[in-house]
Amino acid sequence: MTQEVVLFKALNGEEIIARLIEEDENQILIEKPRLLVAQPIKATGQMQISLVPWYLGSPDGTIEVRQEHIFSRLKHVPAELEKGYMQQTSSIITGTG
Repeated sequence: MTQEVVLFKALNGEEIIARLIEEDENQILIEKPRLLVAQPIKATGQMQISLVPWYLGSPDGTIEVRQEHIFSRLKHVPAELEKGYMQQTSSIITGTG
């Protein structure tokens, strides 16, 4: 079992970050999936990324995703994004630096 964090774009345009449990040529098995949502910061007008549960009924559940529903996948998840994901989905506290 792996604890690799993956980031992929589904065919419907959603970007999902999750822990990869296992994968084969037909599907990937992930847990604790979060949807990336761009939101404006009111004070500055800039955009920020928020992570919201992909499955509201079971935010920390294990989900099977068919490979045919994935448009693309990043080879390496950006460190800042992975750090935020880990803080939200685990009891691990990461440093600020």
